[in-house]
Amino acid sequence: MAFSQEQVLQMAPDDSSAKSGVQLSNPAKWVALHINERAIWGACQGSGKDPYSTFIDTTNIAFKCSCPSRKFPCKHGIGLLLLYVKKPEGFQRTDDLPNTLSEWLDKRSEKLEQKEEKSAKPVDEAAKAKRIEARTKKVNNGIEALRIWLKDLIRTGIINIPQQQYTFSENITARMVDAQASGLAMLLRKMSNINFYEEGWQYELSKQLSKLYAITEAYQNKEQLTPEWKVELESIIGWAKSKEDILQEIPVRDQWVVCAKILEEENYLITERIWFFGTNTQQFGLFLNFYPKNQLPEHVFAVGTTITADLHYYPSVAKLRVLPGNIIHTTPNSSVNGFQTTEELLETAAHHISIHPFLQPIPAILTNFKLVYSASKWYLVDMAGQYLIIQKNEMSCWNILSITLGNSFTSFITYEAGKIEIYAIWYEQKFYPLV
Repeated sequence: MAFSQEQVLQMAPDDSSAKSGVQLSNPAKWVALHINERAIWGACQGSGKDPYSTFIDTTNIAFKCSCPSRKFPCKHGIGLLLLYVKKPEGFQRTDDLPNTLSEWLDKRSEKLEQKEEKSAKPVDEAAKAKRIEARTKKVNNGIEALRIWLKDLIRTGIINIPQQQYTFSENITARMVDAQASGLAMLLRKMSNINFYEEGWQYELSKQLSKLYAITEAYQNKEQLTPEWKVELESIIGWAKSKEDILQEIPVRDQWVVCAKILEEENYLITERIWFFGTNTQQFGLFLNFYPKNQLPEHVFAVGTTITADLHYYPSVAKLRVLPGNIIHTTPNSSVNGFQTTEELLETAAHHISIHPFLQPIPAILTNFKLVYSASKWYLVDMAGQYLIIQKNEMSCWNILSITLGNSFTSFITYEAGKIEIYAIWYEQKFYPLV
C-alpha cells in the first residue's frame, strides 16, 4: 500500500474532514498504533472516556470507526492513514488482530465470496425475460415522448431557451428517469451546462439536440444494426448490464494508472467517474460508480496511484466502460507517455468518432505540451506550435502555470467538440490532480 498525503486527503468526504484528519495525523493523538498484512488499526483518544477504535482494510481500502460520525471515511480514518503515510515506523507490527477487527475483515471477505457465488449462480431466464419486457415497454414509451419533445422544440424555436436554461428540459429529463433511460436523462442535463451567454451557443445546443434525435432514430431502427451496436445503444440510453454479467467477461490485467476521479452529487446520490490508463496495453477505462451520499464506495481509488488489477470491459463498440474485478496491489504512480503532437490527437479522435459518432468525450495522454494564455483564452501548445483550446478550466490553468512555470509537461485530458479539459498533469515525475 503506497499513498501520498495528497492522495489520502482526496479520500476525505469534505474539506472539514480533511483538515481534521491532518490534525489527527499526530502520534500524540493515538494511544495505540498497529499494522499487519491485512489491516492498519489504532485507538484515538477523543473527548470521551474511551478512545475510538479505527480500522483500515489495506487489501481493498475501506474504513471503520467506533466514533459517532456519519461521514465515510471519518476524520479518524483519514488521520490514521495520513499518520501511516508520514511515519510507518511508528506502527507496531503484529499477527494478532482484535476480535472486532477480525470479524469486520471476515465479513468483508465473506461478502466478496458471496458476490462471486452470486455471479456464478444460474439465472432465472423466465423472470429475466419478464423484467426485460417490462423495461423495454417503459424505454420505448419514454423515447417516443422524447422524440415528440425534440420536434416541438425545433418547431417553436430555440431563441428563448437562454432565459429558461435550467428549466426548459426539466420535465422531459424527469420523464426519462421514469422511463429508466438514465443515459438520455444525463444527456439532457448536460444541455444546462452550455454557456448561453457565449457567441455560438445556438450551434452547441443544436449539436446536442441533433445527437439526441440521432440516438432515438438509431434505437428505433436497431434491428438493422449489428449485435455490438444494439448493446452500445442500450448502454447510451442507460440500459446497463448487471455487474454479474460484466464480471463474466474476460478481464484485461494491467498496471492501471488512476488518472482522474470526478464526483457529481444529485438528490443525495453520488456519481463517481474514474479514468484508468493501462501502462502496458495503452488502453483507457472508465468506471462509473453510483452510491448514496455519506456512504463509502465499494472500491476506493486514489488518483495518481497505479493498481495492478483486472478490469472487465462492458461489451460495446467503444470498449471504454469498465468494472474493476480482482485488485492485486497498489503502487506509487507510474510514469506515462502519450501523444507528442496535436495532429496525433486529432487523427485518433477522428478515427474514434468515425467508428462511434456518439463517443464523447475521448480520453488521451498528451506529452511535451505547454500551457499558453492568449487573447483571454487558454491553450495547450505542442512543440510544433499547434494548439488545442482548453474548456472551462481557468482556475486549473492558473494552478498548472504556477506548477510548471511555463515549461512543458504531460497531462491527462478529454477531447470533445474541438476543445479539451485537463484533469491531471505530471511534471518533474510528480503527479498533480486538478479535480
